[in-house]
Amino acid sequence: MIEPVKTLVLIDAQQGLLDGKHAIPNAADLLDRLVELLAAARTAKTLIVHLQNDGAPGADDEPGTP
Repeated sequence: MIEPVKTLVLIDAQQGLLDGKHAIPNAADLLDRLVELLAAARTAKTLIVHLQNDGAPGADDEPGTP
């Protein structure tokens, strides 16, 4: 039997969505929580998967942006 793998999946946590004029509501609180979750996952040696949306050229989530 294969054992389940604990995984943390972070989706669209790009800087352009968490900072600046196009930031999502309560972005600072969300960012604090993401930092806590990442730290806990790393401590537990949990698999971490980052998924990034690729927006159009000039968009906040344009490929190659933070």
